[in-house]
Amino acid sequence: MPVWVWFVAAGALGALELLTGTFYMLVLAVSALFGAAAALAGLAVPVQVTVAAVAAAAGCGFLWRRHARNRVSSPDDGGSLDEGREVEVAAWLPDGLARVRYRGAEWTAVPEEGSAPGAGRWVIVRVDGPRLLIRRAG
Repeated sequence: MPVWVWFVAAGALGALELLTGTFYMLVLAVSALFGAAAALAGLAVPVQVTVAAVAAAAGCGFLWRRHARNRVSSPDDGGSLDEGREVEVAAWLPDGLARVRYRGAEWTAVPEEGSAPGAGRWVIVRVDGPRLLIRRAG
C-alpha cells in the first residue's frame, strides 16, 4: 500500500480526534503512522496492516485499562468517585427523568426514591450504568 495512504489515514483520524475529544482516535492515528513506517521499510501490505492493528490494539488496551482504573471506587470513602458531586437540573421530562451535563457529557438522571423532581442543584447518589441516581442538594 502506498505510504501516502497511511499518512492520509493518520491525518483524518487526527482530525477526528480534535472533533471527538477521546484519545482513542489519537491512538488510531498513531497506529496509522506505524503502518506508514512499515510501508517505508518496504514491508508487504499484510505486514503493514498487522503492524498498524497491533499498535492500535495495544494503544486502545492501554487507554481502556487506564479509564477502567479511574472508574474504580475511591479507596478513601469506599464509594464511587462520582458520589457527592453536584449537577444542575434545568427541567424534568414528563417521564420523570432529567437530562444533565456532567463530566462533559449529557446524562440521564433519575431522582432518588422520595425525592420530588424540581429544577436546581442535585447531588449524585450513585452511577447506575448510563444513569445518575440523584437527590436534592442541601
